[in-house]
Amino acid sequence: MIISHEDSIKIAWSKRYHCSEMINEANFKGSISTFRQLIYDKFKPSKNAKSGENLIRITIGKTNNLENAEIISYTDEESKSLIEDIFRSEELGKWTSANQFLIPVKQQFEISIFIK
Repeated sequence: MIISHEDSIKIAWSKRYHCSEMINEANFKGSISTFRQLIYDKFKPSKNAKSGENLIRITIGKTNNLENAEIISYTDEESKSLIEDIFRSEELGKWTSANQFLIPVKQQFEISIFIK
């Protein structure tokens, strides 16, 4: 999770009033399985696509949004372009933000899309 200085102050204040540690991960509305299925359904590489791993770092923002999808590595330019288009789609922007002690925070995770 990515916590700004302002949010860390809010969390520290909030911890005083909560006995147990409360951390909730970001969730895709529907389920993570639904998220993966949407990507699988939309990712249709060409026959000329190079095999290998395409690695994407996803940032879920504080306001229930997909803030960024950074392509860390990719097999070829066409696959990269296809992945960028997929993550711009409205369907993949349906998230519930992570929070710590009821304070919304950003969360990052990485996923891989493999081409065989």
